[in-house]
Amino acid sequence: MNKRILIVPIARISNTKRIETSIAEDGTFNCIHAIEGIPLQQFENIYFVITKKCIAHYKFDTDLFITQLAAFDVVNCTKSKLVILQNETCSQAETIVSALIQLKIFENMSVLCKDGDSFFHINNESISGNKLMIYNVEDCDIVDPKHKSYVSVDMNNVVTNTIEKTIISKYFNCGGYFFSNVRDFIRAYEELLVKYNESPRMSNIVQYLMLYKNKTFAAIKCDEYKDFNINKQ
Repeated sequence: MNKRILIVPIARISNTKRIETSIAEDGTFNCIHAIEGIPLQQFENIYFVITKKCIAHYKFDTDLFITQLAAFDVVNCTKSKLVILQNETCSQAETIVSALIQLKIFENMSVLCKDGDSFFHINNESISGNKLMIYNVEDCDIVDPKHKSYVSVDMNNVVTNTIEKTIISKYFNCGGYFFSNVRDFIRAYEELLVKYNESPRMSNIVQYLMLYKNKTFAAIKCDEYKDFNINKQ
């Protein structure tokens, strides 16, 4: 079985304040809270990724963040690192691929890509195979449907489709994508980039792997979902 890593892209330049780089009421960065519901003992390393331009733009306190990561690692017996990209990126997928290239991680590794602006809890089951983390929209008190990727599953929890901003089922991706082979993820990203001349979304990569590479994705139904953007309002 491949070793597993966890990657959290925490910022790129946008027209709105990035909740991932902001600090929660308890003084902890939101993006650190974002991974607290994951069975972290399953991951070899945790990488938080930000661009150099974002650090200046959002006045991101890297010293405080690294201090909080060190304390987090002591409590959770994890190995975390802040990865700083020199060039700006235009999508979550590009941020993750750029980090993987900078870290020289190309194969023999599984990767969980986790949004930094939300929380969910999953049980301590072993995460293996390609997975999408999903949540039932009916369990949300408030949800922003315009910014969700919806997921349809069959009776065996196998993903049959995933589409951005189009409601095709009661489930949406709650901010987690697990790729059992990082090489499949990188190749799919690069092939879609060449084909459409723009950086693909994460759901586009999943669709591509399912339709054209015969990859199967199963769903993990999560609980305790929290969207930090909504909770902040």
